[in-house]
Amino acid sequence: IIYNKGAARLITKKGSGPELSSEGAVSFYYAGYIFKGSNVSASNLFATNHQATAEGANFITTEPNYSIMEVNMAETDMLEGLRNGLTGVRAGEECEILFTAKYGYGNRTFGIIPVNSALLYKIWVMGVSND
Repeated sequence: IIYNKGAARLITKKGSGPELSSEGAVSFYYAGYIFKGSNVSASNLFATNHQATAEGANFITTEPNYSIMEVNMAETDMLEGLRNGLTGVRAGEECEILFTAKYGYGNRTFGIIPVNSALLYKIWVMGVSND
């Protein structure tokens, strides 16, 4: 497990190549879950662009073409916990990133995400560039 500024990243499949810097770019698939106790299930899924995850959970995605997310870390506004968890990933890596509400949406509701919710993201990294 790798800890970085409030985010914990559990690597489930190692990647290769350079680590993503805080100024680099990354392309990935994701599945976001509300983390309740020690339970992560299809019923806690709130967002995904990963087709197999969406289909397995009977989830109607907001990304109907399941397009890969491409992010420039220096320019993209994203949750602090997700940004800190992604820093250091490698191409081909599969991981889970967990962080508390302090690094997520805090004390505000966001869509179906209740206030003070810990979040878990399953990430499938397709590419990393630090150029």
